[in-house]
Order: sequence, then C-alpha cells, then structure tokens
Amino acid sequence: MTFSGRPEPSARVFRRKKRGGVDLDREKISAYIEENLGNAWLNLSVLAEWLEEPERKLYNDFKLCFGMSFSSYLEQRRMARACELLKDGVAVKETAEKVGYCSDYSFRRAFKRVVGIPPSDFRKMQTV
Repeated sequence: MTFSGRPEPSARVFRRKKRGGVDLDREKISAYIEENLGNAWLNLSVLAEWLEEPERKLYNDFKLCFGMSFSSYLEQRRMARACELLKDGVAVKETAEKVGYCSDYSFRRAFKRVVGIPPSDFRKMQTV
C-alpha cells in the first residue's frame, strides 16, 4: 500500500494482440474493481496508475473491452453490490459508505437513476 492508502501498481494486465488492438485482462481488472468498490477514491486515474498505462489510452481500451466506459461499469457494479446489501437489511447510509459514496445523498440520487426507485423503497420491498 502507498501512503495514500491506494494499492501499489502491479504487473501489467495487458496482452497485446498482433493487429495492434489491446486485450485487457478482464478478470484481473474486474477483481481489482470488486476489491475496491467501497473506496471513494476509485476512478479511472487510479486504475491507470495501477496498470501503469496512460489514462486516455486506458479509457479507450476499457470501453472496447468492457463495452462501456469505466465510470458506467463502476456505477453498475456499485449498484449491484448496493442491491445485495439492501436485500440483506443493511441501512441505506451504511450501504452508501460500503459501495464508495461519500454522501448518502449522492448515493440515493444515483440509485434512483439506475434502479428506478429510491434505495429505502427497494430495501422495504425486500423485507416484506
């Protein structure tokens, strides 16, 4: 770990294709994201640092490999994890913290935009 609490860069997670394209190691990147979902500092810049790749290049390669932008992927994963936690009866504010949101207000807004209902309503529906 570095002083900032961020993991130190690891071995390259890229495999070069013969035709000039890039094949990201989806499993390693997905695992890294899953391990760090609860960290509010997780963003494309941090991932680029971990992979030791230029951020702009990673932006394009990530989109090609995962079929969506890093931010969209991260939000989807955070919301999926949030749904799991809410189904388990975890409070909304605690869920927001556990999936990397600094404010439960921003979490509530994002959850409603992605899932379609407020997290408190989602949680109530699970416990009925």
